[in-house]
Amino acid sequence: MTVDEFVVSKVLPEFRPVVAAIRKVMKESAPGVSEAITDDVSGLLVEPEDPQALAGALERVLADPELRTRLGAAARETAAARFDRTANLPSVMEALASAGIIPAAAAA
Repeated sequence: MTVDEFVVSKVLPEFRPVVAAIRKVMKESAPGVSEAITDDVSGLLVEPEDPQALAGALERVLADPELRTRLGAAARETAAARFDRTANLPSVMEALASAGIIPAAAAA
């Protein structure tokens, strides 16, 4: 699945599952977003509660096919590198074992 534009606002705060399928992202700045989106690299960030800035970011990405392509490629690369469950599962299992939530043998 691919989409041409993807806007995340307070209405849809959780977006990691779709980052790999998007071609570009506009997102209101919020806690945790900078972990997934780097402004003007893998998406466009605007301040919360600023509809003019959000509209401007959307207009910018709609008007610039090269920007859409660049943002989309960077977003997919970031998602693959930072949020791939296969790559992250060992550290999650280790953390769960360290916290005593699962047996240490299960993390091995």
